[in-house]
Amino acid sequence: MIGARRIYTVAMNKFVFAFLGLLGGLSLCVADSRAAAPANPVLSIPVPIWSEESIGPGGTLNDVAVDSAGNPHVLYVDMAAEELRYARRVDGAWVVTPLGPFPVGSPPPDMVLDLAIDPTNDEPVVAYSNIERNSLYVGRPNEGVWWFERLDDIGQLLSLRVDPAGDAHLVYVRGSRIAYTYQVGGVWHRETIGEPVDAMWNLSMDLDSAGFPHVAWSGSSGSFHAQRLGPNAWDITTLPASELRQVISLAVDPADRPHFLVMKVELGHGWPPYSRITLLLAEHTGGSWEFTPLWQAYDWGVDARLVAGADGSLHVAYYDSDARPHYDVVDPDGRLSHDQPFDRGQGQMRLAPGTDGRPFISHFDGHTLFLSRQGIALHDRLIFGPAALR
Repeated sequence: MIGARRIYTVAMNKFVFAFLGLLGGLSLCVADSRAAAPANPVLSIPVPIWSEESIGPGGTLNDVAVDSAGNPHVLYVDMAAEELRYARRVDGAWVVTPLGPFPVGSPPPDMVLDLAIDPTNDEPVVAYSNIERNSLYVGRPNEGVWWFERLDDIGQLLSLRVDPAGDAHLVYVRGSRIAYTYQVGGVWHRETIGEPVDAMWNLSMDLDSAGFPHVAWSGSSGSFHAQRLGPNAWDITTLPASELRQVISLAVDPADRPHFLVMKVELGHGWPPYSRITLLLAEHTGGSWEFTPLWQAYDWGVDARLVAGADGSLHVAYYDSDARPHYDVVDPDGRLSHDQPFDRGQGQMRLAPGTDGRPFISHFDGHTLFLSRQGIALHDRLIFGPAALR
């Protein structure tokens, strides 16, 4: 019986395998007789990537601007050579032009320089202070030769912009007053903004679509926003001290709405640093203030730059307490995105959106000035399952 059962089992197995083989052959015949099934579709996903290029030695003080063709321009200081330099990319290579001496024996902490682009000819305009000469200069090239004008005694907390007609606008601290110096048809004029202030630590300016300046500053008397209405006519608003005690940057969007980059400081106790810093964006809409928190940590402070994109997006670049750079974007719909453009840095980090909306960031690593550029790479991804059928 055992032998018969074994013969029966083997026979059944052969029958099953033969039957399955027959089904397989039939299925192959059916598959061969119909059209091939469509392959799973491929979705191209845009992913931000950063590229980095070296410009030259120095650069703890720097600024970057982009012309209408999307070409970057960079202004920086070579501290070792005590020289102010301008760089632009020509035929794929950086061409560096020395602009003049920049003595840095004991520069004040609020010493800055600024760079803007003249939209009428895509040429750079620079503003800086010379400590040895106690002079504030504005310069621009003319037929390949740089020309500088002395505008005033040395000024701190500079902010420079150029309007659609090619005229320059400059705000800076002169003594205890905020000076506004501007051109009309190339001729310089000067006004003062607000009342004298004992101390001032933040000052920034941007132009609206009509070329009128908006100015924000923070000092011993509080924080203020001023909008120019005409010659010697300013609408000055006191900002709420509890929320906007330290405004560190200002940007005006294409709809002429001002936005403020605010550093909120909460004093603490224990080991230094003794304060908790919160970096946030502020906008006054519908009669109330709206805030977008960006970063928070225990630190002494934060140096950050805010600019508005052509589409109304807001771009912010800053270092955190571990010297890591951050690049944040708030879209017009309020969506916030974060990115880290490079590894570490020190000194100033400056930001300018390109014509495609993606940024250029100038930064210093302790020895060399670099320019980082955000691009987009497309990563292909297969779609499986029900999504592929759709």
